[in-house]
Amino acid sequence: MKTNSTSFLFFCFIVKAILFIWVSKAYSQKAVDSLYYYHNAINSPEDDQDLISAYNFFKKYKEQSLIERDTLKAIYGLRYIASIESTLGFPYESETTVLEALNLLNEVSSNEATIEARIGLYNHLGIISKGLLNYDDALNYYNKVLMLAQTPQQKSIVHNNKSIVYKELNRFDLAIDELIMAYENIEKLNNKVELARALDNLGITLSKINDPDGLVKMNQALTIRIEENDTKGLYSSYKHLTEYYLERNSKKEASYFASKAYDLAKSINSTSYLVDALSYQMRLNDDPKVVEYKKLIDSINLRKQLSENKFALKKFDFAQYKRQAQISELNSQKEKANRQFFQVILCLIIALAVVVYLLLKSKYRKAKLQDVYDTETRISKKVHDEVANDMFQFMTKLQSEEHLNDNYIDDLERIYNKTRDISKEHSLLDMECDFEDVLNDLILSYSNYETNIMVNGITEIKWENVSEIKRTTIYKVLQELLINMRKHSKSSVVLFILKKERNKILINYSDNGVGCEFKKGTGLQNVENRIKAINGTIIFVSEASKGFKVKMVV
Repeated sequence: MKTNSTSFLFFCFIVKAILFIWVSKAYSQKAVDSLYYYHNAINSPEDDQDLISAYNFFKKYKEQSLIERDTLKAIYGLRYIASIESTLGFPYESETTVLEALNLLNEVSSNEATIEARIGLYNHLGIISKGLLNYDDALNYYNKVLMLAQTPQQKSIVHNNKSIVYKELNRFDLAIDELIMAYENIEKLNNKVELARALDNLGITLSKINDPDGLVKMNQALTIRIEENDTKGLYSSYKHLTEYYLERNSKKEASYFASKAYDLAKSINSTSYLVDALSYQMRLNDDPKVVEYKKLIDSINLRKQLSENKFALKKFDFAQYKRQAQISELNSQKEKANRQFFQVILCLIIALAVVVYLLLKSKYRKAKLQDVYDTETRISKKVHDEVANDMFQFMTKLQSEEHLNDNYIDDLERIYNKTRDISKEHSLLDMECDFEDVLNDLILSYSNYETNIMVNGITEIKWENVSEIKRTTIYKVLQELLINMRKHSKSSVVLFILKKERNKILINYSDNGVGCEFKKGTGLQNVENRIKAINGTIIFVSEASKGFKVKMVV
């Protein structure tokens, strides 16, 4: 019963392993598809719900990555979370998320991927700081990006972002210098979207110093964005053109572009864009109360933001924090390293002991199995040489006697045949012969006009590469199954299928016999014991009137 249970548990383990692999592959593909879907949802959201769904996905993505100890994937997820938080209007939460990502980044060795991640995170902190009116912090983060930036696109983005800060500070000369550098870097790339961004920002900034080339560049940017169907870029163009004409009191043109901005914000259903677009609509309203309301709201919002910024905690200066942490924890790190070293040594000793134990156990099993085969061979020889020969001589002597009942001779002959069969079953195998022929002879000896035995796969196995003890076991097991078939199954068809898979041999036996309510007798118990002695596995399947099946792996 215990052996049956072990076989069943092993079978369950195999099934679970196959299911696990299949589910893992399916899950991996689903994760890739989801990543692609939510990436697009962030870049081109239809509404805020898209961003919320993407936020939940990347939150789980980050947590799973931390469980898997894949730090770069966790940072990747955090970058998207920070972007969504910022877009939805949660700058402080977004800043905290970026700080978490930077802390993780400090644990990873520097390479191309970590540099790219650090550039993106510093750039995002610059955008947040600019939005919170912390202009000095914004410029500091952008300068950190410039020290790391390697490609023209990376440089153009940060020069463009710096220009926005200088424009907010009314330092239009510095803003124009930054935009010219951004434009020069963009020209090296074949990226019309980025080119339009540089042209539009340069145009609105030139307009602040009444340079007529400003409107030309803004219109060039608008044309490119329409051609490229750049939704976010189009909103920016409409917004800047509205601002340009408002400053010149050209309300007809300003109203036209403000309406375009509002319609676009409505079409993409973005709350932040709608609020921004409506603020320009209000600026176009001549009603004194509306103008007063707008001024009061802007003043209240500015005081509120300045108040929040004043009391907002500085999170970390990462480089300094890292140095201080390394100095303050140097001794504890050394102690931890020594402790881990001794733990590793201990684990290696335990692992080595386990390996040695398993090797000795395997060697003991093989030696024990060999002793069994030697004992069987010795008994077989003794049965043949002493019992069978004596029985044969006795039969010969009796046949010379007169008036002897023939039934006695028949009974003695049956006993003699049984003795001879026992001797043959446990006799020493000749491993010098071709093992394929040995197996074929065995199977042929049990095939007759009542029972057709078919074999598939014997010739496909290179038996010379199989150890002697395995070959002996396979022979004895097949012999035991054939004996069991002859005695009990009443089958007319028997099928053996042998197959080599890597370093294992798979053997399937089936017959169309009467079957039974399965109980292992001595013969089948011997089969199971032999297979397990060489670390193989075996499964018996039998039901009344449904034949008998055996699956083995050795």
